[in-house]
Amino acid sequence: MKSWMMFGTMAAMVAAQAMTYSEFKAAISAAQDGGTVVLEDDVTYDSALPSIAKCITITSPAGSTNTLRRASSFRSAFISLSEAAADLTFTNVVIDGNKSASSTARTITITGGRLTLGAGAAIRNFDFNTSGGIYVAADGVFVMDDGSEISGCDYGYGSHFAMILLGNRSSQLAAGVPDGVFEMNGGTIFGNAGHSSQTTVDYDGVIYLYSYENNNCALRLNGGLITGNTSDHSCAGICAICGTVSLGGDACITGNVGAVVNDMYLGRSKLTLRSGYKGRATFYSTESTTEDKTVERVIRTEPYTTGAGNVSIQGNPSKVICGYYEDLANGKMYWRNLRATVDGKVRTGLMQEAMGIVTNGGCVSIEQDCVDTGIIVSNGMSVTFRSAPGERRTISRTATRQFFSVRTNATLRIENLILDGCSEFSTFFGVYDGACIVLGDGAEMCNGYHTLGPCLVSLTVDGVKLQMEDGAVIRDCTTDSAGGYGALIRVGDIKSYTTLPCMEMRGGLITNCSADVTSAASGGYGGMIYVQNGVFDMSGGKIAGNTCGTATSGSCAGVQQYRGTVRFSGTARIENNTGAAPDFYRSGGTATVMYGDFRGHVGVSSGSQGEGANTVIAIDTGATGAWGFFPAANGADNTLVGTPNGSGKVAWTASTGWIDGDGLASASDAQMAWGTMTLTLDERGIAALPHTFAGSALGVDSAVSLVFDPEGFKSSPLLPLRLVAAEGGLLSGTWNFNMPQPRRGRWYVMPVFAGGGVSAYELRFSPPGMKVMIR
Repeated sequence: MKSWMMFGTMAAMVAAQAMTYSEFKAAISAAQDGGTVVLEDDVTYDSALPSIAKCITITSPAGSTNTLRRASSFRSAFISLSEAAADLTFTNVVIDGNKSASSTARTITITGGRLTLGAGAAIRNFDFNTSGGIYVAADGVFVMDDGSEISGCDYGYGSHFAMILLGNRSSQLAAGVPDGVFEMNGGTIFGNAGHSSQTTVDYDGVIYLYSYENNNCALRLNGGLITGNTSDHSCAGICAICGTVSLGGDACITGNVGAVVNDMYLGRSKLTLRSGYKGRATFYSTESTTEDKTVERVIRTEPYTTGAGNVSIQGNPSKVICGYYEDLANGKMYWRNLRATVDGKVRTGLMQEAMGIVTNGGCVSIEQDCVDTGIIVSNGMSVTFRSAPGERRTISRTATRQFFSVRTNATLRIENLILDGCSEFSTFFGVYDGACIVLGDGAEMCNGYHTLGPCLVSLTVDGVKLQMEDGAVIRDCTTDSAGGYGALIRVGDIKSYTTLPCMEMRGGLITNCSADVTSAASGGYGGMIYVQNGVFDMSGGKIAGNTCGTATSGSCAGVQQYRGTVRFSGTARIENNTGAAPDFYRSGGTATVMYGDFRGHVGVSSGSQGEGANTVIAIDTGATGAWGFFPAANGADNTLVGTPNGSGKVAWTASTGWIDGDGLASASDAQMAWGTMTLTLDERGIAALPHTFAGSALGVDSAVSLVFDPEGFKSSPLLPLRLVAAEGGLLSGTWNFNMPQPRRGRWYVMPVFAGGGVSAYELRFSPPGMKVMIR
């Protein structure tokens, strides 16, 4: 049996069965103050709800959302609240206007008390043929909370029409006298359509504010979304003629489409932006929107508003509203060009505001090329700066100021963003104890300039770190000095540290930069990287194509180590730099170490460049790849390469063969050995051993001894080599090869299938991606 159930206070419960709408109304009348009426099933209403002067909640059974559907013959008000004590709340109930049957006049009138649409409550499917299908005036309050909805309604067909009308249009009230409040804490208003004969901007709207001449009515948007509404003549969103509109929280008014105004129009009304606003709204402006011009009718009532830039101009989304720090006292707002979006939510035209609201671990996306300096990353904060998705933006400077100041224990990460120093005299970064700067993929620093110091960053405080990753680039920077620290990046100072300053180069490129210090090489204190009582750890990336001074200069075109530690591993490459000290210059330092699997290429320009001379590069336990070092003064393609000297250091020896990962290797290198290998093939051409060969030969005999031909290999060093059977012959028997065997990686025979069988075998090397040559 269907029933209406009415619950009173927590102390008392009254239940009543009902089969008609009249019995439902009776249950509401009988409900106690604070009670709940449960709508057990869908029902059609054909008259107004009874007068209410108490607190009542109307809902559906748990897990259900039932409907109050308008009878086509009923076209008058369904809900009328006029008593101050009235407090009516709907949850999980739909009020359906049945617009396909007929239109209706005003459906909800609130001139006293409060009506709330709670979670699951909806007003849908009405065709209002009068202005203000929902009317709120005098002491009335209309509230929407999270999970509520007003959708699919039509309104208008005349002039001055609105779906939700706030304020008394017919008489002027004294200032301060209330004239209706709509408070939207959440929920959505979408898919509603206005139809009007007016084309001027101050007519119509899904929400319309009109309190005659004084701003007595109020629209308070604390959350929720107003979107997807349309108007075929005037305004599709909020039209505020006389009244006040305030924006806070994450309230959004966006994506509406009107013939003149899409989202929001202010006539004689004021728009107030509250602190912490993180929504989005579009404002139709009839005024000038020149940068730095005061925005009329937009104010702040609080000392500081964050995220005000979420209000932009209709037709020009790159212009946003911002508050100047200089004008905290008067609360004025200004038009600014859009700079960034913070955490994917807040659009700002001032970088100071962006840094004031970004979350710890959050992101600032740069939306437009801009000029900005003095950006502070606060103590302990972690923040990423990158270009907006699908874009590549540039931050430039026109004054001698740093781009960023990274404070104590803060982390700044930069990705897909260009910092252009514009050849202005200054460093790029200021750093404090424990600060960390990460240049990630797409980070680019260019056109830096400085004298008597580093032009990018001075890593001279306790525990500071700079890290470059794959895809990062530093280019076209210049530093010079007449005897000072003319370095691109300085790592450390002559003082004691609890944690040494450090630069880690895991990838990236430093190129086309210059460093010039006009003093002795051993005391010139320069280089692309200058290490002084700090740590430079390079396991990837490249420093190439840079220059330093002439033979009388004391600078270095690559990395200069002085009283610090330098470590090489992985694919680190310092090569093809030019000047007095081309690549890596060691003028002191506590340690230069090769560790791990070094597969890179580093030119060494300090110490004797002759054969047999030892360099002070220590080989860590288990490390491989000493041949990746070469004497820079003799050139990268000359005959001397690094070889272990038997005491855990690197010495120069003549190269007799391999370039492994583009690095010269010597036959005397402990990491490489020549030897005979045997490959046995059965009659089907299947390799019995997982070894391979070099060169090529015809399989005319059952056993052929093949000696590796390095000269023949030079012509095609990157192509697989094949052992091919003669016409009618078989790839069988035993094949002997005299060839070099690296101790890391493996050579394999890979069969080539053709014509239903194996036609050849290819030489392959693992790990893949290694370039192999013979010289």
